[in-house]
Amino acid sequence: MKTTLNLLILCYLFCIAMPSVASTLNVSTLETEELRTREIGLLPPSNLPDAMLYYDFNDVPSGNVIIDKSPNGYDGVAANCVWSSAGKFHGGAMSFGSNVANINVGTTPNFPTWESYSVSVWFLHDGGDYFNYNFNSKIIDKTSYWHDWHLHVFSPGGNFYPGNIGWTLYENSQSAGAHIMDKNYGDGNWHHIVAIRAGSHGELWVDGVCKQTIENMISVYSDSAMCVGNSYSGDSNQRTPWSGLLDEVMIFDRALSSNEVSSLFTDGVLSHPTNDVPTAITVTTNVVIQGALTVTGKVSFAGGVIYCKPLGDLSSGPYTNSTVVLP
Repeated sequence: MKTTLNLLILCYLFCIAMPSVASTLNVSTLETEELRTREIGLLPPSNLPDAMLYYDFNDVPSGNVIIDKSPNGYDGVAANCVWSSAGKFHGGAMSFGSNVANINVGTTPNFPTWESYSVSVWFLHDGGDYFNYNFNSKIIDKTSYWHDWHLHVFSPGGNFYPGNIGWTLYENSQSAGAHIMDKNYGDGNWHHIVAIRAGSHGELWVDGVCKQTIENMISVYSDSAMCVGNSYSGDSNQRTPWSGLLDEVMIFDRALSSNEVSSLFTDGVLSHPTNDVPTAITVTTNVVIQGALTVTGKVSFAGGVIYCKPLGDLSSGPYTNSTVVLP
């Protein structure tokens, strides 16, 4: 569905109407006699609107409230952890350095019960040791007795799996998970982890690489609150705090694609809206485009448009208050 308007388009209101959340963009200048791509095409996403939860830690928290930048309002409550300006992306991060440091997200979103989800976090382990053989240094945890879901890094200086990454799922007598043993990730550097479920299939990505797949994924039904940087489990062995920084905590209600994981690792944002549809653009000033403009989808004109055909073709015609549906 494409048409090309050549040489000159003069319109009073030009709208590319697509089935997505609309945004308004006022255009008053042209660069090199053409609209910039961002002004007529795909716009970068704002706060990952399809994420179910998004803590970017960009701003110093007001009091102890961690604002959820998704539209869903899952604000967290921080205790005994502090904001740091040394974030991986977008400004800040949260620093955890005590046995009782944590961010309480609440019992929802209850993502471990979902058939599809993705959990993405940037972490920096500073080498601090809160040693426990099974459950060291929690990144994300939603665990109660016999209902375990957590991402963690083993003690970097311990005797068992030093600095290895673990993803544990346990529901009564069923278990699943992954164990990344290729290096010590408690090295004081930033690392990116993404845990993905798609039905019975699971993937654990580290630093843009799929390190392990799982084919026996299970749902976990914990009534505990989700905890960032610690655990609220009644089992004291589970309450093993993070030591270092956490940033860019995101939860999606779907399995991210490999390209999306790569984009989060490289840029800290998804490279495009997840439905692959351009955001609707409304231009409220006259726009002159010299050259070629290719439009895909539906085009609406209000106030009239004058369309001049290429040189040698002297015909032209106005399209007034009309909607043109491209074949």
